[in-house]
Amino acid sequence: MDKYQVMRDLTESEMNELRESIKSHGVLAPLAFDEDGNLLDGHHRKAIIDELGIKDYPRTIHAGLSEPEKLEFARTVNVTRRQLTPDEKREETARSLLCNPNLSDGIIANKVGVTQPYVSNLRKKMEKSGELIIVMSSIGADGKTRPRPVYANTDKQQRAATAEVIGRMNAKDTRSTRKEQQRMRLEEKAARQKITKKITPKDVILKVDDIRNNVDWDWIEPESVNLLLCDMPYDEESVTLATDIGSLAQRVLKEGGACLVMCGLFYLPEVIDKLSLYMKYHWLHCVLTPGAASKTTMMHKQVSNGWKPVLWFVRPDDEVKANDLYADVFESPQDKSEDKKLHPHGQSLEVFSELILRHSLPYDVVLDPFNGSGTTGEAAVRLGRQYIGVDIDPECIRITEERLAPLLVSDENSDTTTP
Repeated sequence: MDKYQVMRDLTESEMNELRESIKSHGVLAPLAFDEDGNLLDGHHRKAIIDELGIKDYPRTIHAGLSEPEKLEFARTVNVTRRQLTPDEKREETARSLLCNPNLSDGIIANKVGVTQPYVSNLRKKMEKSGELIIVMSSIGADGKTRPRPVYANTDKQQRAATAEVIGRMNAKDTRSTRKEQQRMRLEEKAARQKITKKITPKDVILKVDDIRNNVDWDWIEPESVNLLLCDMPYDEESVTLATDIGSLAQRVLKEGGACLVMCGLFYLPEVIDKLSLYMKYHWLHCVLTPGAASKTTMMHKQVSNGWKPVLWFVRPDDEVKANDLYADVFESPQDKSEDKKLHPHGQSLEVFSELILRHSLPYDVVLDPFNGSGTTGEAAVRLGRQYIGVDIDPECIRITEERLAPLLVSDENSDTTTP
């Protein structure tokens, strides 16, 4: 059986019906191939075409698809064309839910050819059995992400969750279940980010060293860092440092940790290639830099650049399991004079604070191997994170020590409820 023939074989009567149609009307639906000539859709039609000796028939080429995309294409076109049995409908709907749990019930219903209530009921059953993960949001046909009602794993949990929502609605005299669930999620998010302990001097490590020596950094325990966040140099000679960042991240990041690297756009492909030697690409954040003073004109590329990329890499064997959905665009304030006073390449404290908020929790460990003047360090300490800063320049470490000193508290005064 061809690997792209993902549906069951046609019955003898179905094949006879298709054969008579082709004899009478010709091949109406084009056969689909990839760029290498592999047949993606139309296996039964191709068998009949060869049997009848037909040489001229419609065909389409679908180039550039990955293996999963080819299989998904083959399945989708067959599902929409075929009359599925009840068991096949359930199997196909369950498969679509497992592959794309964040898609709305309406999208999956249209894709499989069933009703929206059918998908909704099957989703609830699969969630309660533990077969399907419970997702907090839903992507609609317009591409927008919206909160969705969450159903608990047992009837008892369902009743308790419903009672909590209704109780909150009565207390506030509101009539929107969806809005109340949104408020609950925001409160849960705020609780996760609540700082209960301020950072002390023993929670901060500052070192003078070169990242190219990171294999000797035995003072950083393996798998002890939650977030590696840095702004690496942008020149051509420094591109090789991305290899060192990747090797360091692979060794020190905890499971589920993030490696965020701000870099220049000119050598972005090279930086991605070198980071990928050790880490796995996950996403790309965009930091907008509004204002004429922030734009960089690259005449040889005929581009006036007004943003910076922040690459998001994870360990090769990690899957990202976020508690929240976040936008991937950040805006840097136009006035960064305070950061620039401390270091010629200083970045926005606000942007780095947002990156830390989105990728770590209070008292996590944040590492910056290009410490500079300590922007990452200040953001981390203010947000209740432990910090490790390394820089090749002793003056940068001295500036950072002075910058962080007023933010650190003694051990006996570390407990707090205020950020």
